[in-house]
Amino acid sequence: MKSKIFISLIIVALFSACSESILDIENENSYTTNTFFVDAKSVTEASTAAYSVMLHPGMIAREWFFIFDLFGNDCEKNFPLQGSLLAFPSYTHDGNTLELNYLFMSLYRMILRANFAIDAVEQWAPTASSDVSLAQRLTGEMEFLKAFAYFTLVTCYGDVPLKKTLSDHLITQAERDPKAEVWAYVDSLLTSAIGKLPVSYGSTDYGRVTKGAAVALLGKSYLYQEKYTEALTQFTLLQSAPYDY
Repeated sequence: MKSKIFISLIIVALFSACSESILDIENENSYTTNTFFVDAKSVTEASTAAYSVMLHPGMIAREWFFIFDLFGNDCEKNFPLQGSLLAFPSYTHDGNTLELNYLFMSLYRMILRANFAIDAVEQWAPTASSDVSLAQRLTGEMEFLKAFAYFTLVTCYGDVPLKKTLSDHLITQAERDPKAEVWAYVDSLLTSAIGKLPVSYGSTDYGRVTKGAAVALLGKSYLYQEKYTEALTQFTLLQSAPYDY
């Protein structure tokens, strides 16, 4: 009888040890956005990843100048040009032109990474004054990068899908938004960024977006929309303090 009671107690103990609270443990070697972006260093790295798209195919460090210089006749077709690059000066490009597909995808990759960084900053929710200032600045930088990407998209393609938040990227078959809405979004992003960005940076952050860059792009956005008075207002700001251009 005693042995039966002893065995029963062991069985009860084993079942108790298998409760979900014991088995459901956190993997300390696996990170999520909730567990990784918890400090100034990690959210700054997220923002840097958005900048790095400038090095991707179709962008500034790659085919960008082939595309726009050849379209704009800043350079002409000559012997070294080969393949699809020959389509730009002759305007024979189409939906299969590789460099333009690169450009389109990289611009949306920049928007995705900027939205990701903004989301990471919001999850970080800093309390120290220096961290709050950094969070605001990083948000302004990402707003500028989104505005830059959409400025390029709307000038090249007109109506394009707007991805304003990180969750918007879950919709893979998005409808195109009217170009008037895209222009309005560009202007709102830059207006917001101007209020968050510094005039200049120290050497460790050299190359990040400044307030003057946002003012200049806002002026350019107005210019392309033929809002000449508004454009002149922004460009005039850059001719006096605190700017030294």
